[in-house]
Amino acid sequence: DYLTTTEDGIISLVEFTLWPLWLVSIYIVMVMFAPLTIYLHKKYPFLTLAVFALATIFVDILDVPINYSYIQVFNYLFFWLTIHQLGYFYADGKIQILNKKIYFLFGFILYGYLYYQFSLNEITLNFANYRLNSISNEDPPSAYYLLVSLGFIFLLISINKYLDKLMNNKTVWLIFSHIHSNIYTIYLWHLISLVIVLLLNLNPL
Repeated sequence: DYLTTTEDGIISLVEFTLWPLWLVSIYIVMVMFAPLTIYLHKKYPFLTLAVFALATIFVDILDVPINYSYIQVFNYLFFWLTIHQLGYFYADGKIQILNKKIYFLFGFILYGYLYYQFSLNEITLNFANYRLNSISNEDPPSAYYLLVSLGFIFLLISINKYLDKLMNNKTVWLIFSHIHSNIYTIYLWHLISLVIVLLLNLNPL
């Protein structure tokens, strides 16, 4: 009961164990759509990206009755297709054409807007949370989740030159590559940590 709601219709243990593997399912879906999305990128690169992004925003703001709430699930697809589509722009060099300062400005504007929304309603920007919270921007991905993701990507692109320089340091690269090669294993240890907290009735606060 602590880990799921009555609406989920799934055994708590199964939900608890399998949910952190969501990234695997997203990866599989992106691979399945790759032939189509690559074709669309070659034919209509900017239009395709705009359609996926606008579809994410539209589904998020669409006010549907509870019996049609499954429509919001489509944002799992539209959101990740939008983010994945940006990878094609990076691969064919279209992203690198613009000045890095422009991406910094884009990222700054997006985070400025999100900070403004946060000042109005703190609950609105609940991004880092565990599955099944009553209010979430990631389950399914919301328009805010899209903005914070794009802002983060733009800021990373803007400092790409400095990151490359940092990675050229042999010590930094060895540390980074070791963590990167084990990152999902490290991530999944949060399950064990949470189980210990629950079983031992620990209060981390």
